[in-house]
Amino acid sequence: MPISQPEGSATNHQAKSTTDRETLRKKLLAYPRWYHSFQLDPATKITGWAEKGSAYPPSGFAEQRFSYYHLPQTWHGKTVLDIGGWDGAISFEMERRGAASVMLVNPRRLADMDLPVSGPGSLAEQEKNYTEQGYPLDYIHSGGARLLIEWFGSKVQLAHGSVYDLPQTVNGEKFDLVCFLGLLYHLRDPVRGLMAAAGLTRELLILESMCFESGHRLARAKEGYCQFLASQTGHNWWLLNYAAIELMLQSCGFRRIERKQVWGSRVVYHAWRG
Repeated sequence: MPISQPEGSATNHQAKSTTDRETLRKKLLAYPRWYHSFQLDPATKITGWAEKGSAYPPSGFAEQRFSYYHLPQTWHGKTVLDIGGWDGAISFEMERRGAASVMLVNPRRLADMDLPVSGPGSLAEQEKNYTEQGYPLDYIHSGGARLLIEWFGSKVQLAHGSVYDLPQTVNGEKFDLVCFLGLLYHLRDPVRGLMAAAGLTRELLILESMCFESGHRLARAKEGYCQFLASQTGHNWWLLNYAAIELMLQSCGFRRIERKQVWGSRVVYHAWRG
């Protein structure tokens, strides 16, 4: 005769844990708006729209260990700030690479973003689009990250606020690595936003941005050029050439600036304090 297990036994805890895990999996799969892709387990993958739309080269995704960004291979005992990191793919990756702590900062609501007053990409248009698509209007970029922190048993910390208010959002803390990926051209005031991030960088800032197409006559000009897009394409405000980005980084106090990767109309920079 099988021996019955008392309430609270290992078997019952395991059953409860399995049930909770399956409930969490369903929440993850039902979440309506994924930017990044995640392999939840060998049989289950979430594919975000950045990968579906080939917004980045294959090296920009987990299968190739995000080599597009040239992330440090190890980051043991050091800290990371991931600004505007959406679902947190880079945050979780840097945690896997040994970071002592990782903070992911996102806007919480659409009103926290740099949106135009009217026209395409405006707050009214975005709210209408989100409602029609069934997207959340609260924790707009962090909803998936909140579920994944639980799924992965991660210690990534979540904070919310405007990029311009970063010093207050993180209580003046400085970080060994600051990730400023896919953000610069979305800012109405890119220098101000970059300055806020630079002030929190102790060692290295990694910047990824849209820029002039690599074959464009202005892309490699010695002078800095910026095209004002007026947020008419989504909520993109600026198109910049390499010199403009490099001058911005220099003006924010970075001493060594390395262009690590060019892919069509996108570029990756590493900017060092020392």
